[in-house]
Amino acid sequence: MLNIVVAWMAEARPLVDHFRLEPLSKKYGFRIYRNAEIKLVVCGQGRAAAAAGTAWLQALVPAEEIGVWLNVGIAGHRDLAIGSAIVGNLVRDRDSGRWWRLPLRSEEAMTAKEIITVGQSDLDYATDAVVDMEASAFVETALRFAERDAIGCLKVISDNAGQPAGASTPSRASELIGGQVEAIASLAAALERPHAAG
Repeated sequence: MLNIVVAWMAEARPLVDHFRLEPLSKKYGFRIYRNAEIKLVVCGQGRAAAAAGTAWLQALVPAEEIGVWLNVGIAGHRDLAIGSAIVGNLVRDRDSGRWWRLPLRSEEAMTAKEIITVGQSDLDYATDAVVDMEASAFVETALRFAERDAIGCLKVISDNAGQPAGASTPSRASELIGGQVEAIASLAAALERPHAAG
């Protein structure tokens, strides 16, 4: 079972369409979509929302079922092109200083970058890391339910130093994620491959 965690419905919409996911009833503030092989939760922005959404999605997974986990969303970077996708090879929480290395697979053709999770939007673009607001909490929570090699983060660049955050709209976020659905599907398949027999 592939478990996908996204912050916003705008990020979810292209994935719901691509994977043909159907809505489950909305409970306790989370929108859940699924088919026979995939579950997706729309958790909301920030660390607390990401941790809660990840845990809630796990509660829907039968205990005997082995799942893989994927966090997808938009994020900023100093100079990467808008619309480009990266896979996280290191996820760091700026406030706590905690970090988690994520394995890369030879099938992944995307650029690998460090992801730094922050508490509020960061318009400094001071490092070569991708900046988001959910990845560290997602990884920390998913590690309670899965091995490190069953966890991935894919971010699509929505802003950079030349085009700072602030101009993003829901339709723009959907367009950016929609432009990378094949890369997302490819990373999901790479995550699932070693766990297919389980």
